Amino acid sequence: MEHRSSRGSPLKVTILVEGRTEMAFRPHLRAFLETRLQGRMPRLDFFTYNGRIPKEEKLRRTVETLLSVGNPPSSAVIALTDVYTGTDDFRDAQVGLALSRAVRVRVAMAGLPLG
Repeated sequence: MEHRSSRGSPLKVTILVEGRTEMAFRPHLRAFLETRLQGRMPRLDFFTYNGRIPKEEKLRRTVETLLSVGNPPSSAVIALTDVYTGTDDFRDAQVGLALSRAVRVRVAMAGLPLG
């Protein structure tokens, strides 16, 4: 289920997804990135939870593990999750924006272009 580009970047981006809905995004994300990262396409590794992505400490441990182990370890980790979950996990849009900024910093640190 992972994509390895023979001509692309040595970077690996792990994408945490909750299930089938988010996995449907996979070909669209790949097509979008391929048009913008010609010759520098990172390896995309989708990690499916088949349920809700963990929160807080468990999510932090999962991300840290993905960034430190593996062959190669992930250069960046992105989570695709539902904002509306029927719970109060996301108080408002500011929480999502803060998480987005944190992801952008990590992607920039990995050397991937942001735009």
